[in-house]
Amino acid sequence: LIPLGGYVKMLDERVEPVAPEMRHSAFNNKTVGQRAAVIAAGPIANFLFAIFAYWLVFIIGVPGVRPVVGDITPNSIAAQAQIAKGTELKAIDGIETPDWDAVRMALVAKIGDRQTIVTVAPFGTNQRQDKILDLQHWAFEPDKQDPVASLGIQPRSAQIDTVLAEVQSDSAAQKAGLQAGDRIVKVDGQPLTQWMTFVNLVRDNPGRALVLDIERQGSPLSVTLTPDTKSTKGKAEGFAGVVPKVIPLPDEYKTVRQYGPFAAIAEATDKTWQLMSLTVRMLGKLITGDVKLNNLSGPISIAQGAGM
Repeated sequence: LIPLGGYVKMLDERVEPVAPEMRHSAFNNKTVGQRAAVIAAGPIANFLFAIFAYWLVFIIGVPGVRPVVGDITPNSIAAQAQIAKGTELKAIDGIETPDWDAVRMALVAKIGDRQTIVTVAPFGTNQRQDKILDLQHWAFEPDKQDPVASLGIQPRSAQIDTVLAEVQSDSAAQKAGLQAGDRIVKVDGQPLTQWMTFVNLVRDNPGRALVLDIERQGSPLSVTLTPDTKSTKGKAEGFAGVVPKVIPLPDEYKTVRQYGPFAAIAEATDKTWQLMSLTVRMLGKLITGDVKLNNLSGPISIAQGAGM
């Protein structure tokens, strides 16, 4: 038997005829307590299975990333709360957030709220400070958006350097003379500090010559790159044929939530309770009008929105 859910039809004389030898087992012939136990068995089994599944996960260990802010979108909710780049989100309304998944779970529970308090601290310190997020105009749909990004917070992640890790054969970049290890310093005389700036320039200039100032083994060089033209959804876009160097996230930003067999039971129970209470709170907010129907998702969408 695999506990994946399903519909169970009761043996009941009120629904269809029951053989005389089976009438003692019919649902309608059971006591109130027995009927209540039968009805409750399904939800309780689901609850226990969820705890067991989380228990296994926590024993194995859940890798995560500490919630350190990589950047803040201007004029966003986070920007208005003066949350700074490089700070770590320590807690949301008093609930500790050791990784980004915990942050997302806590934020999803705030749908329909007017505000929430985020406790932050400079990364590597415990100098905590509370910031108030104004959620009155928070436009977030769990099945379409990441709750963190919807607030204007960009997580600290692996960095993409302006150094080329690979140049594809017979590409525009190879024809321009670019090589793996080259660092792009300028494009058409403009300093290049972010890889995405280069990506956008190439994409927006198909067939147009771009003058690149590069650094190769410590020596400055200048090459002319003419991006190839490719059609994407009927729109012409430039393509260079290069792969950037990715600088991995340092180990101090990584975390693993792993517990012993007994501690994992408490964590698994708490995690299951969070999901159950989240669903109940969302239904309550729907009734009170704090959330709209299109903001309410099923358990799968809520879990996806929370990064689970």
